[in-house]
Amino acid sequence: MNIIELQKYLLSLGISTELQGRILKSVIALTVLLLIKQVASKVISNRVKDEHVEYRWQKINFYTFYILLLLIVGGTWYSGIQSLATFLGLLTAGLAVAFKDYLINLAGWFYIFWKEPFKVGHRIEIGNVMGDIIDLGALHISLLEVGSFSNSEQPTGRIVFLPNSQVFTNSIANYDISFPYIWHEVDIVVTFESDWEKAKTLIKENLKNNSLVYDEDSLKKFRKESKQFLLPKLALDPIIFTSVADHGVRLSARFVCEPRNRRTVEQKIWEDLLKIFRTDNTIDFAYPTTRFYDNKLEGKRGDKTVRME
Repeated sequence: MNIIELQKYLLSLGISTELQGRILKSVIALTVLLLIKQVASKVISNRVKDEHVEYRWQKINFYTFYILLLLIVGGTWYSGIQSLATFLGLLTAGLAVAFKDYLINLAGWFYIFWKEPFKVGHRIEIGNVMGDIIDLGALHISLLEVGSFSNSEQPTGRIVFLPNSQVFTNSIANYDISFPYIWHEVDIVVTFESDWEKAKTLIKENLKNNSLVYDEDSLKKFRKESKQFLLPKLALDPIIFTSVADHGVRLSARFVCEPRNRRTVEQKIWEDLLKIFRTDNTIDFAYPTTRFYDNKLEGKRGDKTVRME
């Protein structure tokens, strides 16, 4: 069947010549744009070595394809309207009413890519959800959930989809931006009879062996990479704070660690301390106890009052 016969067949089906032209233009536009998209995707994969930069360019390529497709095909099918601007105005007004939530999510997506409060691979806490970002879509953020029912900062295996509008309504904590480390504390309580000063020295030595310590050169590097933040002078050496609990002397060990290794570092610290204190006769761990007071035996002389039951 040649082109003329095909046109006659389409006319017999009630498809006018004008409609045939629009269909042909749409098919050509779709084919050309798909070809450009595939070529651009391969170029990005071959040229860009950094996976985060590649992800960002692939997303731009993906959304550019659909925007151009909408403009070209939309202009073809709605050429009867006075101008494409009129068509887009009417389309936008209709979408604003029918898809309000979707548009807010889309606005959130533009905000994320413009201001970059976080990126793919960052660990964030938004609202009451914590996780590692695995995708940033036009409508939602995909997080590999961390914590939740496991009561630790380990991945749960669940993927949480949060609407992009959350960036406008909830506070966001980013664990990886600027200074990619956090301060963590472990409370160790020893008995009042223990040599708590010696325990404090042993704990500090343990922290130096297991926690991260960074010098001023490292801090300068972080400041240079994040000019938009004014970082204060940070004390990175481990420190032990002393206080008193109702059942002993509390030694609060504060140290720097990577967010994803917090549980591992804490485990190593506890295991080492359990071994050290087990062989030291001057230090004992404290735990909540109950003491009963007998006034007849322990009260002051002349104060042997009898309690009536």
